[in-house]
Amino acid sequence: MIQPGDYYSDCAYRPLQCIKIDLKEDELRGRCLLDDQIYLCSPKHCGPELLTKGEAKHLKYLWEEKGELAVLVHQGWNEEYAKAILDEIKKIQEKYGT
Repeated sequence: MIQPGDYYSDCAYRPLQCIKIDLKEDELRGRCLLDDQIYLCSPKHCGPELLTKGEAKHLKYLWEEKGELAVLVHQGWNEEYAKAILDEIKKIQEKYGT
């Protein structure tokens, strides 16, 4: 069970440090190691993964130095499939200006 102070990754594979968990409200709140923003997710439905401090630092390194593709491959995605998904996301972002 993730507790305040613990490190974890959310469903977007962001490395976070837990600042609050409320199982009754199904809310997990964490500060992102990448952008220092607060992110919320559901401990029941998002599948957050408990990380050691070292694993969280490694995930941060992958994001900052290698990029999203490296993070997805590290998480077990097939590299070709991950590239195809990221290409589709890029096309959608270009089309809609996001």
